[in-house]
Amino acid sequence: MTSAPRVSVVIPTYNRAALLIEAVESVLRQSYDDLEVVVCDDGSTDDTAERVRAFGPRVHYIGLAHTGRPGSPRNRGIEAARGELIAFLDDDDLWEPDKLARQIELMDRDGLSLVYTDRRLMFSDGSRSDPVATPAPASPDRLLEMVLQGQFPFLCTALVHRSLLRQVNGFDETLETGEDLDLWLRLGRVVRAGRVPEPLVIVRRRPGTLSDRSGPLAFRNAIRVLQRGLVAQDLQPSERRLCHATLTRLYARLAAKRTRQLDVVGSLRAAFGAIRHAAARSMG
Repeated sequence: MTSAPRVSVVIPTYNRAALLIEAVESVLRQSYDDLEVVVCDDGSTDDTAERVRAFGPRVHYIGLAHTGRPGSPRNRGIEAARGELIAFLDDDDLWEPDKLARQIELMDRDGLSLVYTDRRLMFSDGSRSDPVATPAPASPDRLLEMVLQGQFPFLCTALVHRSLLRQVNGFDETLETGEDLDLWLRLGRVVRAGRVPEPLVIVRRRPGTLSDRSGPLAFRNAIRVLQRGLVAQDLQPSERRLCHATLTRLYARLAAKRTRQLDVVGSLRAAFGAIRHAAARSMG
């Protein structure tokens, strides 16, 4: 058996064979090549399996029953991964060639367990946005503060130690959206994090993509995840205030969205949620 690669790249997919091939090719073009690719197919009915297997031994295919929840195939990928480090890529997104090399360089130099990068958006006409940045934490051990403020790394920019993903039990497989926020809340306290301030990931923006999550369900799941964090996590008073402030903003945005939809009852419920968390924040 060949020795394990240092990096395992986990790609969940569902019925996007053509885009998936582009995503896999962007990984195989990395200047850092001590890696494997683990494609976790969430029950595709197209020719995904055949096209992935054509890549050969560096790309592993795992066929699964369809769930529609991205946490499930990602967890299966973590379980199957042989690498010390895990990187995630959605099946419709792309990496720049030096993405992993720049992350490994910073991780090894500063003794970090998580490194993320900036990104660009790519629109349906092929045009690209200016860089979209996630701030660096104030210090490597303070990622949780950022997450509680709603500023967390985009998952496909992250490289993290596999042992830490297993320590926090991976993704919540019950969530349709918000599974990344939930993971960051649990990882935030146990990682030493750093940022490469370069847009090394290309995120497609099209209706129906994993990145197009701006509807009420996304707000409700983010609210649910943060409220669960208030109960389940041992947060410091300053961290609880940050969480209440973020919940206030999310409820206010949900109220505005419900108002535009002429949903009076939903708007009032969301507005009361905003008021409740604003009051909780002021009470400290």
